[in-house]
Amino acid sequence: MANRNEYTFDVVNERKQNVTTNPEEIINDPMAWFQGADVVWMLISTTLVMLMPAGIGFFHSGVSKRNSAMSMIWISFLAMSVIGIQWYLVGYGIAFGKSDNPFVGSIEGFALKDVLTRPVGNRKGPPIPELLFALFHGAFAAFTASLIGGAAVQKYQIVHFLVFIFIWTTFVYAPIAHWTWSPSGWSNKLGSLDFAGGTAVHMNGACSAAVCSVFFKWKFQFYWSVLAKRQGTTERRRQQEPQKGQEQEVPEEMHGPNVIPSQSEVESAAEAAAFPKDHRNPDNVFHVVLGTVLLWIGWMGFNGGSTLGVSLRTVSALISTNLAACSGGLTWCFCEFFFSKYDTERKVSGSARQPSRPRRLSIIAFCNGVVSGLITITPAAGYVPLHTAICFGVLGAVFSNLANGLSKHMLDKNDIFAIHGVSGFVGMCLTGIFARADIAHLDGYTTIPGGALNGNGKQIGLQLMDAIAGGGYAAVGTLVILIVMEVVRYIVTRGGSVKVVRAIFDEDQIVEWELQKVDGEV
Repeated sequence: MANRNEYTFDVVNERKQNVTTNPEEIINDPMAWFQGADVVWMLISTTLVMLMPAGIGFFHSGVSKRNSAMSMIWISFLAMSVIGIQWYLVGYGIAFGKSDNPFVGSIEGFALKDVLTRPVGNRKGPPIPELLFALFHGAFAAFTASLIGGAAVQKYQIVHFLVFIFIWTTFVYAPIAHWTWSPSGWSNKLGSLDFAGGTAVHMNGACSAAVCSVFFKWKFQFYWSVLAKRQGTTERRRQQEPQKGQEQEVPEEMHGPNVIPSQSEVESAAEAAAFPKDHRNPDNVFHVVLGTVLLWIGWMGFNGGSTLGVSLRTVSALISTNLAACSGGLTWCFCEFFFSKYDTERKVSGSARQPSRPRRLSIIAFCNGVVSGLITITPAAGYVPLHTAICFGVLGAVFSNLANGLSKHMLDKNDIFAIHGVSGFVGMCLTGIFARADIAHLDGYTTIPGGALNGNGKQIGLQLMDAIAGGGYAAVGTLVILIVMEVVRYIVTRGGSVKVVRAIFDEDQIVEWELQKVDGEV
């Protein structure tokens, strides 16, 4: 009687090991050296990841004011285009150029020099062409840049943002990618686990976006206080010397010519002027749903492609990704359903003629939860068993939902830090708990010591170290770039940047007839 755990294969692919060749032989017969299925899967995964910048653009557009909705979509495509060139010129070399440096790569990868046929892959596993590896990670860089674009809209001229994102990817994203995924990276060598970018993509992008938001809040407040003082000084002089000029009417928010506003008044006036209320519908739920669909599909390539080939581990990563998305969406949706203040406010303001409405489910809450679940499972998809993926989705959605209140304190209108940063951090911590050696070995060659439940308690410390180091470096690096650019801008305009302090909307950057067609006015 045959053993139930024995299977018969009629044909088994032959495996070759420790074979030496040269670029000419690889070019003449690439399929003799690379697994065709691995190459095709990585091409499909890269294509799926390329959908994600559009997805995040539509998502942010849907939860934004309509006066900046088009910029939200457009800036994602512009960032994707700029990073495509940056990654080719210098980005890939800094991130993955052949080097023993634990922090950055080398110039060897600049302009993708000598990366055509060189094999790249996981240790002892079947490799893929390095050119394909570079394309795949270039899509990661483009998505991260698009994520930060959601924090720059209304605060930066698009041209200025494109300069910023080129510099940021060069000096912030690429070094973090190197130490996370390069064989010589310090974090990788120490043994931290970041399967597809919990730190390198999401905490990196979210912390940078948070710094952008807080920096511009401080900038608006500072410039408004400067303008207030200038206005008060000018009016006092005119009262003393009325014959030298005609008095100007003082704006209401300045409270008269001889009164300099308090700090709280400056803050409220700055935010009101920078982000005035829009009488139009602030949300486009269809864009949110469309963005979520593109992100959900794209994440299959994002996490599935991070195995760098086709194996049982790839399938496990895809199922874990989907389970986390489903559980995250349902969790956030029901958190809003049971704990939302909407019904309480309706009851307080209601009357006998206008009773409070029954509780209703929120589409946007579900979409937020889906994205949160996808982010939380990102560092763990190839390391954890399937049933734990549900825990990742639930906990990521709960903590991100609780952190939503932080957004109003930093002008983060799209909740980038609350969703991407918090979910990424939760995912990194949970990976240190639930990672299992047998799941990582489903591809036949990856070996890890596992997480705390696998008898390796120090993995939690390694995960925390990687997350804090990545987020901290991203925050400091972003702040330095913003300060330098602001100083240069102030010098070039000779202080003219102080004279006009307000948000930048679609009509300031996009040709009029395109906006008219979008709004249905022609």
